[in-house]
Amino acid sequence: MDRSSAEQDLGTTESPEEAPGSAAGAALGAAAGSVSAAEIRSWLVEHLASLLDIPEREVSVTSTFDEYGLDSAAAVAMTGELARWLRVDLDANLASEHRTIEAVALHLAGKPRPQR
Repeated sequence: MDRSSAEQDLGTTESPEEAPGSAAGAALGAAAGSVSAAEIRSWLVEHLASLLDIPEREVSVTSTFDEYGLDSAAAVAMTGELARWLRVDLDANLASEHRTIEAVALHLAGKPRPQR
């Protein structure tokens, strides 16, 4: 599968320099203080479920934020809350650049995206 197809599957659009497995991704993962992708994923699932008033089990980590109807203001607010939880500065456009919970979690943990 080519890179653009894999990006669409995971909802990512970053350049190779920003890829989670890159030095920048690894630095961000280290800055997040050894919070795992699973912990970030769990926080995002809980947050989105609470925001949408749905059970956590109904939140798919591979569905895009757009599919949940998250507008840009809500996405920026979510990113701000996530930044406070992680105690790091995050780009306000995080959810638009990494469009799924899985993509955000892998990016912030500095993990490479799985190959498909």
